[in-house]
Amino acid sequence: MNKEIYKHNFWELSNFDKLTYILFKRPFQSKKERMFFDGSFFLPGQMYKAERKALYEIVREVKPDYCFEIGTYTGGGSTFFISKALKDNGKGKLFTTENDQFLYNKAKNRYQKYIKSQYPFIEFIYSSSPDVFEKYLQGKNKTYMIFLDGAEDGGQTLEQYNFFKPYFKDGMILALHDWNTEKTVKVKPVILQDKHWLTMTELGRPESVGFAIFKYTEKL
Repeated sequence: MNKEIYKHNFWELSNFDKLTYILFKRPFQSKKERMFFDGSFFLPGQMYKAERKALYEIVREVKPDYCFEIGTYTGGGSTFFISKALKDNGKGKLFTTENDQFLYNKAKNRYQKYIKSQYPFIEFIYSSSPDVFEKYLQGKNKTYMIFLDGAEDGGQTLEQYNFFKPYFKDGMILALHDWNTEKTVKVKPVILQDKHWLTMTELGRPESVGFAIFKYTEKL
């Protein structure tokens, strides 16, 4: 048995491995550990188990008022775990954008129908631009988390980072998926050279394709 597959997620398993997991592995895991690997059985999701856990736990820890996500996709990966953490916190709102009409509709409809308890903590937005977040970033007393996981385009990710830059403030969280791919190749040196960013989490293979979480500090 290839144990590496159990560092990924349920939806990446073959049909045979799904059956093996359900019969022989899942019953011996805690409910919390199953949650990170399973995600939602109603909605396919990406991200590896360790990435999901890190994302969920940082939201639980810092309890942001607003989370801004670029890249809803199917809604079964980061969208699911951010909104689950907000629900468990009992506060907060996730604003998530998707520029594919089919995926946007699929995610929104599935949450309305099957994941009703988390739906009140999400606002799905059909858009290709982070500009739609601007009106929510004006609140001086709000705490933020930003999650960048858009297209595999380094220039685009840097543009998204620069959009949010005027709103950076003490205690804000920035998370980036595909930290070791083309998606973040241009923004990575910008973040690492800025002493305001403190590294909270950094994951690499085999437990991640690359995932990093930073906290902004105004104290140098």
